[in-house]
Amino acid sequence: MDKVKEIIIRYVLAFFPFIFFNQVYWFLKYITFNMLSLIFSLFAKVNTNFSENTIYINEQSILLIEPCIAVSAFILLFLLNITSPDIDFKKRIYSFFLSIIFLFIFNIIRIIFLFSIFNFQFFDIVHLIVWYGLSTLVVFLDWILMIKLFNIKTIPVISDIIYLIFYIKQDIKRSKS
Repeated sequence: MDKVKEIIIRYVLAFFPFIFFNQVYWFLKYITFNMLSLIFSLFAKVNTNFSENTIYINEQSILLIEPCIAVSAFILLFLLNITSPDIDFKKRIYSFFLSIIFLFIFNIIRIIFLFSIFNFQFFDIVHLIVWYGLSTLVVFLDWILMIKLFNIKTIPVISDIIYLIFYIKQDIKRSKS
């Protein structure tokens, strides 16, 4: 029954990013906004307007909307982490933070790259490829790296379902005998 309780706790925690979505978004926006402002200020004159989600760099500006912040990608990594059973608490925390750091660095590099090609003729196409294709690949590779680095042997959600089915079958057999 302890494992069943642990599964319940992990899945209750899995709802937290959705319950506190605005706070998660604000935090990710805050660190992304400030990191980009710092980096761009090394090379250009920067003005910011956090409430309008805008960073002004010389004569150009970046509007940091929710997809730019990659909130859904961060939440997906959290869900992969929290719905993977049989991970030691310490290992779970380390893998989560390392995974988030990798994604954050990638996202900062992605935004800087896209800003640098803003006036490029095929910007829209490159933006879509980088956002949908490359970002999806980075989240996938990020999780694979965590699996390898932290020796994760279970599959998110599916391993829990298999365990619960086995547990229920065993419970039914016990109650019949």
